[in-house]
This record gives sequence, structure tokens and C-alpha cells, in this order.
Amino acid sequence: MAEIFDITHETGDLSQYDSTVTDGGKLSVAGGAALIGSYGLQAVIDDTTSKYGQMDFTLFTSTTYRFRIYLDPNGLTMSSGDVFTVCTIFNSSSPRARIQLYYSGGNYQIRLLVRNDAAGNDISSYYVITDASHYIEVLIEYASSDVASDGQGTLWIDGSQKEVVSGIDLYDLSKPDRARLGAVADLDSGTSGTLYLDDFVLRDDSTEIGAGGGPSPSTVIVNTLTLASSSVTLAGLTSPLGSGMKSLDFVIDQAAGTQLYEAFQNIDTNNIYVRQVNTSLVNVSTEDFGSATEAEIINRIYKLALYVCNDPSQANNEDRIIAFGRTQKT
Repeated sequence: MAEIFDITHETGDLSQYDSTVTDGGKLSVAGGAALIGSYGLQAVIDDTTSKYGQMDFTLFTSTTYRFRIYLDPNGLTMSSGDVFTVCTIFNSSSPRARIQLYYSGGNYQIRLLVRNDAAGNDISSYYVITDASHYIEVLIEYASSDVASDGQGTLWIDGSQKEVVSGIDLYDLSKPDRARLGAVADLDSGTSGTLYLDDFVLRDDSTEIGAGGGPSPSTVIVNTLTLASSSVTLAGLTSPLGSGMKSLDFVIDQAAGTQLYEAFQNIDTNNIYVRQVNTSLVNVSTEDFGSATEAEIINRIYKLALYVCNDPSQANNEDRIIAFGRTQKT
């Protein structure tokens, strides 16, 4: 068993999908929608029309499958009680597993629905998420026999297991052969705005997918700095780096609020990229950080970040950096 697909959107367009429904261009790939890497999927919602990218694949023969998406509500306006599907694994006849975004009590919430043999749904509870990027992972396990209601659906949010929906009568139902990501279905008139989605992975086994952004670092060095009377610990930051890249992660206390930035250096070319987290990379320098002291690195990346955020007047205000961490992947 293996990975069926991984839609990263790093082509910068919708070409990774087998087909799309864009609702007149309201579904697109853009740098500003990136939740992993440099590009992500954005769905502009201003009506109740579905918009999504679809993948087709050979009908599963396995009795387990697993999928993971990244999602950021991005300030969507939703009336209390509004709920819609952002991801579905399905057969031509009906959904098999769905992730839905719900709004109630001033909170965005996530739930899982699993189709059963009786053509009904076994449904998880709702779980609150913040208005930020999250990764959501689901494992579906079919029942062991046609008389055993021991199928399961497990939901994780940001790597934390939220619920095992157990006791599912799921044996005879045909396996899935398609998947959709976007504002897929069930949109309400009270929902509007732009939804961000990214890095859609499907496997036909139970292997954990986990967070995106490439392999785990072989070396991680994380420091805590106390500057400008503030202290922040950076640990376990996920950076979209592949082999031969290293990152420098730092926090700037700006007038508009504290912002996390990342500086990446390609070890082979020495090209340095700086970005505010979840925005597009900007190539700003070919300096070599390798021989610099930590203080010199902090000074350099700070000035590079100011270049990116168009605030060069503050270039000598290094005390606005309130935390710094380093991650290297080799």
C-alpha cells in the first residue's frame, strides 16, 4: 500500500487536479493562500455554489485509508450554525468520508462524517480550531466482517487525536475512487470570504501522514532569546524545507503586532529567502550565513525582513526581534 496522491499546489496552478469546478475562477492557486510551501488553494465564497479540485484514482481494495489536509478559515464570515464540506473522499454514488467546517458560539469548528452500510453517517463531535492554519488528518478502517460493526474513523487536528468514531457498520459499502478539496458542498448563504486549503495527501493504508513541509530535520537547534523585555521559545517549527535547506526562524514585534518570520538558505546556492509565515517566499540575498555568528545572523535576517515588509526605516532597531531559532535539514 502507498501514497495515492499529494496535492502540494507548488505548480502555482490547478494542474495537479484531474478536474476542477472553479465557479467562474473563484477557485484558484495563489501564493497568499500557501499554508505549506509557496502556494496554496483559495476558494472565494460569495454564493452557495460549490468549487473544488477533484482527484480520480483506482477503486481501493484496501480496508483502510488515510488522508490529511491543511485548512485556514482566513476570517470567513459564517452565520451561527453554518456548516459546509471542505474535503470529501467518495465513490461516484455518494461520500465515504467528509471533513466539515462549522461555526457556532463565535468559534470555527471541525467534524468528521463517515458513511456506513445503511447509507447513513457516523459523526464525530465538533472540535474548535482557531482562525489560523491547521492540519487535519483522518483514518478510516472498515469493519472486520459483514456482521461486525467494528469499523472506525479517527480524527486528528494538528497531530492531536480528537476522537475515534467507533462501532461503525462499514463492510459492504463500496470503496472510494475520488476525492475533492475546496468549498465542496452544503454552503450556506451566511458564509462568505476566502478559504485557504493546502497539501492534500491520500494513502490507501494506515500509515501516519503527519505535518507537511518535508522530512523531519536531522539536526534541530532552538534558542530562546530575551530582547526588548520579551521572551519567546521557538520549538518544533514546521518549515517547508527539503534536503539541502536550512532555516532561521524569528519573531518581530511590529507596530501591527508580533509577527513570525522565516529566513531560508539553500546550502548549495546560498540564496536566502525571507517571508512572513504563510506568505510567499521572496529571494532577497545571496549572503552566506554559514560563517556568521548568531548575533550577525540576527542582524542580517532582521534587516532582510524589514526589506520584505517595506520598513527599512527601522533597520537599526534590532531590539524589535524578540525571539530566534534555527533549524537545519540535511
